[in-house]
Amino acid sequence: VNVSQIYVRVSYNEVAYVLSDHGGGQESDAFTESGGEDDAELFAFKLDPGNGTVSVTQLVFKITDIAGLTDGDWTNIDLVEEENNDGNIDVGETTLVGGPGDVDQVAETITFWVSFDVKVATDYILRADFASLSGGDKVTIVRNPTDITTTASGGGSTSAVTHREDIIANWMATGSYTGNSPSSQSITDVGFQPQVVFIKKYPANKYGFVRTATMSGGLSKKIHYANPLEADQITSLDPDGFTVGSGLDVNASGDTGYWIAFRSAPGTLKVGTYPGTGVTKSISGVGFQPNVVMVFPDGGTDVSCFRTSTMPDDTSAKFDTAPNGELSNGSNWIKLLESDGFQVGTNAKVNKSGITYHYVAFKTTAGQVEVGTYGGDGSNDHDIPVSFEPKYVIVYGDDPGLITTGGSHAIIHRPDSMVGNTSLNMSWGYAADTFVDTIKALQATGFQVGSDVTVNQFATTYHWMAFGASASAGPPPKPKIIKWVEVDPYGP
Repeated sequence: VNVSQIYVRVSYNEVAYVLSDHGGGQESDAFTESGGEDDAELFAFKLDPGNGTVSVTQLVFKITDIAGLTDGDWTNIDLVEEENNDGNIDVGETTLVGGPGDVDQVAETITFWVSFDVKVATDYILRADFASLSGGDKVTIVRNPTDITTTASGGGSTSAVTHREDIIANWMATGSYTGNSPSSQSITDVGFQPQVVFIKKYPANKYGFVRTATMSGGLSKKIHYANPLEADQITSLDPDGFTVGSGLDVNASGDTGYWIAFRSAPGTLKVGTYPGTGVTKSISGVGFQPNVVMVFPDGGTDVSCFRTSTMPDDTSAKFDTAPNGELSNGSNWIKLLESDGFQVGTNAKVNKSGITYHYVAFKTTAGQVEVGTYGGDGSNDHDIPVSFEPKYVIVYGDDPGLITTGGSHAIIHRPDSMVGNTSLNMSWGYAADTFVDTIKALQATGFQVGSDVTVNQFATTYHWMAFGASASAGPPPKPKIIKWVEVDPYGP
């Protein structure tokens, strides 16, 4: 038999995979308002290779609707094989595929570059760490078959998931009370257990006090002067408020005490302590890069001071200058605001060996904390814009010559519980009419200052801090019918 040609038919069984939701369901919101997340489970999906083996050479997740996050916020990005299909990464489920994930928020992608094989239907979970999250941070994640690079064809779909760090509602409050010394009294209905309370009495002539959750034994700090912590002022921080003792600075009979309270708010507020060493050092573990740091010594070393991110490096401010008449701002105090805290110099205000220092750190957060500057123009009604309605504002002029009656540089503050054309000095006490035409009003989108030099001297730069209750105000209320009037269209 003379065979010139032989035809052979080969049948190819093309491998086709199917992408679908994880057998245990899609992940829920992994941002839990704790300020940071370890091993946050972000996205779950299943790959089914059908009857063959699918070799994945590149796998991409799409990330959209990104707010408040940077590439550097994502660390330890892994893709984990989830073996028992319950939707959680359990102890013992440690098989990683795809190599380390690479996030690129500009391209809106998380990419895994290392090849891996899928031989049987397998569930996977994307996870990552986030050292610092603030209210309003969010991201949406989705997987598409077109974002899997492989020689096989594929189809299917998955559900998207959004992770959002919600803003803690009612994280701060303000109010007032009438003094009743020689008794003590508890201020209730604050709505939470505070981490920080400021009190300033009015009419003035007394000192401002602060207590943080790190101050124990019924003690609190006189913001002015180089005094140790004192008893019988702000004596405790309670489940629904705080208690004041019989001290005349906070509870003089018949006088009004104005208070500002802040609750725990991871990612926005952190209170803590550190020991003084006399050597320049960084205070870490804050959990975010602060925009405001206040430091209160618990020993009689020097007065309290603060720094905002609007101030140049190595510049801080005292809450007051008296009694020494020295400049209100200086170097070698709170030197830098760093990624996980702040750096202090060697000055006794912030770092004397053997002294414990209490700090309060705030991070700018939508609807809750904002800092800024404005230039004084000398006018009597100067409006300063803020992106939310503030409940509490602090203003500091960077000219050390701004000395008020009595010889003290004024750090002016005003809570929304105060009315009229008078504000408060942060630390020292003066006559009731000392601080008229200062912070005149808190407005829907900012605050208004008057013509007093402490807040509006021509050609002077002023630094301000504004604090709001929450950006989670919700939708506007539905209109209500106040009065129904029936009208006769044919009447006169």
